[in-house]
Amino acid sequence: ARLLPQLDNPEGIIDEEKMVEYEGMIINALLAERRRFLGTTLQRVARMSDALGGGSLTLLGIMYHEKGAYKGRKGSNKDTGAVGSAEGADGTLQLPAGFDQMAPEMQAKITAALEKKRDAAMKAVEAREAEAAAKRPEDAYTQPRSLVEEFMSITDGQVMVENFSESNGWGISVKDSVSRIGTPGAAGPLKSLDMMQLRLDVMQADDMQAFGNNGDEKVQMRNRSSAIRGVLRQRPGETAALSAQTVGLFALQKGYLKNMNADEAAARVNEAVTKAKDTIPEVMDALDANPSKALSAENSDLLASLFAA
Repeated sequence: ARLLPQLDNPEGIIDEEKMVEYEGMIINALLAERRRFLGTTLQRVARMSDALGGGSLTLLGIMYHEKGAYKGRKGSNKDTGAVGSAEGADGTLQLPAGFDQMAPEMQAKITAALEKKRDAAMKAVEAREAEAAAKRPEDAYTQPRSLVEEFMSITDGQVMVENFSESNGWGISVKDSVSRIGTPGAAGPLKSLDMMQLRLDVMQADDMQAFGNNGDEKVQMRNRSSAIRGVLRQRPGETAALSAQTVGLFALQKGYLKNMNADEAAARVNEAVTKAKDTIPEVMDALDANPSKALSAENSDLLASLFAA
């Protein structure tokens, strides 16, 4: 049997203009060759022997996308209530209509606000330019978003990393990380603690940050989002056992990390995990040994004792 689909492309031309037949479809040759490559990648990890789990596939692929490929576009100031513009094409402040007829005090306030906005924008541009100039080892292996999306489409899910630092490790994107197996495939303790709520909380917090009015609710949601991101940090060389993940999710859902930023939340959970390994090791071992079992009320009480004052 022929495992790899063949292209109807005798000329061997691979570009976006050349159309070829691939598995009964007429698509451009570049896309067809990409699908062939990804299909071959999957076939290389297939277990064909019954003695070795025949019929199954296990692949953990890593891809680097281009910088900014998954960053949302900045919205315009239209209909936002913004007054004036921080900078025109010639670098001068763009004052609002009727500025000359305003009281001197109002003119001073508007001018100061626009100058502050312009300075912040200049600093942001400088920061982006510095980041773009800094070369990282993985920059040599970046792929266009279209290829990343194609690869994700044939997998059972993806874990998206939104940032990395040597001190804090990888920051996992709750919004962009997806499991196509769904909630039924999740570990029992995590389902018991309503893990899916985390993604909704982060999405709501980010929307509130971008479009919401200032107030206590906005601050609370921002802190909640920051704490979630802190708990989900993954340090290089360290594995996140199910028991440790359960402690972190328990702390989030039970309010023990309320009003903490990412650093504070991460430190608090690490402290609790260390304490759990010393005081209730049997609970931690049981969580790791029985991933499908729901979190019992008894174990919940023991986890709560980790955060007792």
